[in-house]
Amino acid sequence: MLDGDGGLKRVRVQVEPVTEDDNRRLAMVLFSLTPAPVVPAQSTDPDLPRNLEQEYDEARRELSIALEEAERGNDDLRIANEESLSLNEELQSSNEELESSKEELQSLNEELATVNAQLEEKILELAKSNDDLANLVSSSRVATVVIDRERRIRRFTPSASEVFRLQPGDEGRLLSDISSRVADPNYARDLLRLDQAGGPVDAELAHEDGRTYLRRLLPFRKADGTVEGVVTTYVDVTPLRNAARRRHELVAVLQDSNDAVIVYDLEGVVLEWNNTAARTYGYRREEIVGKSMFNLVPESARDELRRQIAGARVEGHIGPDDARRVRHDGVTVTASVTVSVLRDDRGAVYALLSTERDITERLQAAKEMYFRRLADLIPALLRVEDVYGSTEFANQACADFAGLARTTLLDHGWLDLMSPEDRPGYLAAFNAAVTRRARFDVDYRWRRADGSYRWVRSMSVPHFLDSGEFAGYVALAVDVEDRKRTEGELLTADQRKDEYLATLAHELRNPLASMRNAVVLMSRGDPAGPQTSWAIGVMSRQVDSLTKLLDDLLDVARIARGKVQLNLAPIDLAVAVERALEVCGPQIESRQQRLTTNPGTSSLFVEGDLLRLTQVLTNLLNNASKYTETGGAIRVDVERSEDDALIRISDNGAGIAADMLPRIFDMFAQADRTLDRAKGGLGLGLTLVRRLVELHHGTVEATSAGLGEGSQFVMRLPALPAIPSAPVDVPDTDDRRLQATRRVLIVDDNTDASESLAMLLRLRGHDVRTARDGEKALRIIERHPMDVAILDIGLPGLDGYQLARVLRGSGASTRTTLIALTGYGQPDDVTRAAAAGFDHHIVKPADPDSIATLVEAADILAGRKEQPRQ
Repeated sequence: MLDGDGGLKRVRVQVEPVTEDDNRRLAMVLFSLTPAPVVPAQSTDPDLPRNLEQEYDEARRELSIALEEAERGNDDLRIANEESLSLNEELQSSNEELESSKEELQSLNEELATVNAQLEEKILELAKSNDDLANLVSSSRVATVVIDRERRIRRFTPSASEVFRLQPGDEGRLLSDISSRVADPNYARDLLRLDQAGGPVDAELAHEDGRTYLRRLLPFRKADGTVEGVVTTYVDVTPLRNAARRRHELVAVLQDSNDAVIVYDLEGVVLEWNNTAARTYGYRREEIVGKSMFNLVPESARDELRRQIAGARVEGHIGPDDARRVRHDGVTVTASVTVSVLRDDRGAVYALLSTERDITERLQAAKEMYFRRLADLIPALLRVEDVYGSTEFANQACADFAGLARTTLLDHGWLDLMSPEDRPGYLAAFNAAVTRRARFDVDYRWRRADGSYRWVRSMSVPHFLDSGEFAGYVALAVDVEDRKRTEGELLTADQRKDEYLATLAHELRNPLASMRNAVVLMSRGDPAGPQTSWAIGVMSRQVDSLTKLLDDLLDVARIARGKVQLNLAPIDLAVAVERALEVCGPQIESRQQRLTTNPGTSSLFVEGDLLRLTQVLTNLLNNASKYTETGGAIRVDVERSEDDALIRISDNGAGIAADMLPRIFDMFAQADRTLDRAKGGLGLGLTLVRRLVELHHGTVEATSAGLGEGSQFVMRLPALPAIPSAPVDVPDTDDRRLQATRRVLIVDDNTDASESLAMLLRLRGHDVRTARDGEKALRIIERHPMDVAILDIGLPGLDGYQLARVLRGSGASTRTTLIALTGYGQPDDVTRAAAAGFDHHIVKPADPDSIATLVEAADILAGRKEQPRQ
């Protein structure tokens, strides 16, 4: 054949069956191509084309035959495939039928398993019941024999062998065939009586060993009530009979006992009274039997008798205890009492037996010795004083502590060992307590044997005679030196905690200052779009919130330590209200809330700190706005009430729950008015309000009708007479000089803080340089004198105070305005800054505009420079 290039190819066709045993007659056809033999050009046969054409035709015929055979093979394959598919469907149908049969068998198997489990459970329950019955029978200590109606033994307990000579396997035998160890001649008669009575039939029988048994016959009934036999029980009652005999003997003995023996029931009614009781208490038997035992007990001790009765019933025995008794002649004596219970045949308590012995004289003789011995065992300093404070007794611990004999401590000798500094306070407490016959506690220092003074805590309790007359004090003192030392350590730890808070505030203020400066820079630049403006607003608000929270926290800490000093002066409340409204106005307007103010008809003055009162009113207004919905109403009223000035701030907002009102001013208290607590804060604002108002000798209270009913806060301050307003001197500033360029040096080890502040001041046209430590700052000032130096306090190397002193001592910088910009804002820090030479003290994070104002007005405020250097 010819290939695509016109060349000759020889085709070889080979047909082979696929498998020898395949009845589908499938065959595999193989075609192989080989190059046709090349005929040399010089031996050209003129018949070659004709021969090739013949070979070509022959090949075509062979190929046609192969294709027909292949087609027949494909038909056979299709037929075989269809038969295979049909067979597969039949197999699938058979499989589904088998699966259905399998499921039915599985369901049947599960039902059989359930029935089997129930049967097993019933078998287990039956086995358990049989085990319980067998255990009950084998463990019973009551001799029991069950016989049927023919008097054959059905079952018996092991204890029955004590009555009958029974052995395992005797079931089914007649009971009369079993030898008995008890004489029971009336057994047959009692069986007849049982049939007639239908109830138990009892008889006492004598055992061959002398014991006594109670035999009881009971009918044995089935579940339907028919009688199947008799249950016979034998109970050994020998101890009961012996006890009854001993009881009669004991009664005779108790009547002649040396102790008073009284038997009374559970209500206290006397049942028995022996001869000694008559001699001891003066009542004849016929006078007291049937009367209440409480006639023998003083009124004050009757509850104790009730407790004795209740305790004896539970414990079975009480005593010996000392108890007070009243004789027939009215004299009160002390008796040693032992109480035991008496039980009936069923074991139930029915009465109490009290054995009593008069120990009045013995107690009186041993009382003082017992007290002294007991007092010496007390590991504390014990003294007994008379009504004048004179020591009548001191225990051994006092003598050991002081290293002196007891006699030295009597009278007022112990007082000589008290520290002279503490003696007046102790005597004052003693004299105040004596007039009231009251207890008093006091701490004082007492000299120890080694000469050192140690703190002791003395607790003095009044004691009285039997007649009720005041007899003096019993003073118990314990060594509290370690406690005092611990208190000192706690105070030191508290101071360290305060220092830690101040340091923490300083460290927090640095990043806050950087954030504030960065916000101002972004706000004064060209924002890229609305997102930038929104981000600037968010950052600014969050910085303000952090600053306020930090200020509130530090204010609370300062107030708690009493370190807040008020700059008191006559203040017109209208001015404080106006300033608070200036601060809160933007928030109220942004929430579209209606604000109504009533400043009163005339000026109302109080003595206060304008800054702190403005802070109080700002917190109250912010609180009202925060918890009032958009569009709500807020009202501020200022009025006089007698000698007080009132400021009332009302709103129609969320209100306050009744359980929250008593603690609304507590530190960290939050009302949880919203589910997400987005308005909660730290709960410091109202705490500051209350404490600042209290520092002004005023009060503040909150009222509300409940949640959703709004709230009202009323601040009450002592009012002053009306004071005429005085003109305020306003410094005359020269705008041209304020706008002049200043040379400013910023020294701060926080690069972000210093660089951001420098950029702000440069935007206002000032020449600004920065330094990270005091050494570099000095080198800069030596080369470039500065108009203003803004110094951080916590600097490496030279701190801010040291740097300020060096600058004030240098001729090049004596006229430089020094501003302390620091995170340390305590009053002591301000005083220390002024002593170091600072002109101003600003706490971080500060308002950049306020710093710029101080910088631009520095030459006017300082009064040292004629013209700023250019």
